[in-house]
Amino acid sequence: MGSQQSYQIGGTTPFYSIGSSTELANAEAIDHYRTDCQESRTNRIARDRTTYAYNRMGAQEEDRFLAMIHDFRNRLPDALQPIQAVIVPLMPSADAGMPHTRPPNLIAYPLTGAGLSFETFSHELWHIHQRMRYKEWVEFFERGWGFKPFEGDVPSQMDYVLRINPDTMTDPLWIWNDTWVPMCVFLNPVTPELSQTDVWFYNVRSKAHSQQIPSAMAEFFSKRLPKTAFEHPCELAAYGLTDASIQSVAMVRARERWV
Repeated sequence: MGSQQSYQIGGTTPFYSIGSSTELANAEAIDHYRTDCQESRTNRIARDRTTYAYNRMGAQEEDRFLAMIHDFRNRLPDALQPIQAVIVPLMPSADAGMPHTRPPNLIAYPLTGAGLSFETFSHELWHIHQRMRYKEWVEFFERGWGFKPFEGDVPSQMDYVLRINPDTMTDPLWIWNDTWVPMCVFLNPVTPELSQTDVWFYNVRSKAHSQQIPSAMAEFFSKRLPKTAFEHPCELAAYGLTDASIQSVAMVRARERWV
């Protein structure tokens, strides 16, 4: 177990803190992320050579880290300013080194040595914001973006290779304009790797899938967004709201609503 340490502003108000294995266990009791990964053959194999566990920081490292993210706070949009995130350091190989969030307000941060950028920190805070105000986000996705949770079925061969994303577990699959269902899939179903995935798009009308972003979708959200962003509306929002240079109909609407 690690101690929980906070960075305080004016000596009284903690905004960010370093969490421990206790917070990680509490998150698992809520979202069952690791359990779900173990119960899925492809997701289990993809994580077999990784270690998903708390990784203690040294005292000086914690102090430097907390000071850094406190400085990040000064650059955040107003919507993210009140969020009091708990950062739980993980082993470097956890989730292939990819930071992610867990409930209710955890940023799970593998200590790979790469450092935490402002853009990544902001991206993860948007995911926490989505967790905190999920019903409002769902309403925005439906009315503003034409996205709604997908309640149908995808072909079994695609369902089998879906990568579980801890940031999007509440409603993993969404449909855009009643036509396209984006999904992140493992490219090799026999020996899946977290580093070898792609976003495919299932067309519910034609019952076929495309490996290319549908042109209307790319135009609406922005061709400048990475393909990985199109996996889920929560990811599209986190990527787009973090990068002010992304200008599109979708991102203008998102900024008008949230920033």
